[in-house]
Amino acid sequence: MRRCKSWLLLLFIPILMPGCSYPPYDEGISLALKTTEKMQLWTEAGPIWTWKSELEGKDYFFIPQKLDPPSRGYVIVELDWLIAFRFVDGFEWRGNNELLLSNEVPTTLNYRIDSIFGGGDSINVLTFDRSDYSNNEIHLFQYDGSNINESTLTIDPPLNLIDKINLDFGLAAATVIGAHSYPDTAADWVFFLCRSGLTGLFSEVRYNADNINAIGSPTQIKLNFPLAGFPPDLENGFYYHNPVTDISYISYYDEEKEKYLSFSWQPADPAPTLTELTSVGKIDAVLSSGELFSRDGNMGVIYDKDGQKQFSFPLGALHFAYETWFLPASEYRLVFTQPVWEDQNQLLFKVYFLPTAELATLD
Repeated sequence: MRRCKSWLLLLFIPILMPGCSYPPYDEGISLALKTTEKMQLWTEAGPIWTWKSELEGKDYFFIPQKLDPPSRGYVIVELDWLIAFRFVDGFEWRGNNELLLSNEVPTTLNYRIDSIFGGGDSINVLTFDRSDYSNNEIHLFQYDGSNINESTLTIDPPLNLIDKINLDFGLAAATVIGAHSYPDTAADWVFFLCRSGLTGLFSEVRYNADNINAIGSPTQIKLNFPLAGFPPDLENGFYYHNPVTDISYISYYDEEKEKYLSFSWQPADPAPTLTELTSVGKIDAVLSSGELFSRDGNMGVIYDKDGQKQFSFPLGALHFAYETWFLPASEYRLVFTQPVWEDQNQLLFKVYFLPTAELATLD
């Protein structure tokens, strides 16, 4: 394995600088501007001290907390075979540690990092990580004011999250294939797709996010059912369940076809069967509108619930962070972030939002 630079260890000194400036021409920024002019700037995180040369050629982005304003959160960087993230609070890096997740096969990068709102002031982050070719790991992390620590599940006896799912739902040696968070109006929901190691049957379950315990009350979507057409050797994928449409989805990278494939099924069916969404690449989010969001290169693409393309819009340097419920305005919001360099060592993240109800204005 190649040795990777741990650039995050360099980031400690906050420096405030006057307003930012863009380079003469940058395709990513130019494309982003076409879309951000239709959005509203919510807040900014930074500027924070780092080295631009350390990030050249790497994918990096900011996932803010689901609070108002969302100026605190995690900076994520893909470092070859590692995914690193660290907490930032306004103008400062916080804590003395960085978190590293394995990324052994970048072409099948089946990790996701979700910001979870638990109904209080803290931020929980759900990370879904394949540490090798057969075992998956689920982590819940929280910034405690000084460091990023793995959240403790307040249960007796103490269990890891996968064991807790087996216990709560009476599953038989189930492993988790995919997980994601979804914004409810009170606190987020966290969905899991599991498969029993003994019976091969699937289960879809949901937990309410909890500000104290990270994961709260459990709810079953469908337990112990066969799923016709599901690849028998698929251990990890991008799974979603949309409670608005009651449709579930899976995206995964097909090495023979050298592209992402996406499928849907309806858990309510007596015998659920995978249906391929032939127009869709990798699904990146299911929205409260029932639509699907996918990033395709420098473009964002919106599909309907059945995978039919509705429209696309430029993203460039914009990163889709999440959808969240914003109580003061009683609306769902789509949140995007954009990195902006003020100079060679000052990095600022702009946080934009668009009400989900206005999504079509990006067309």
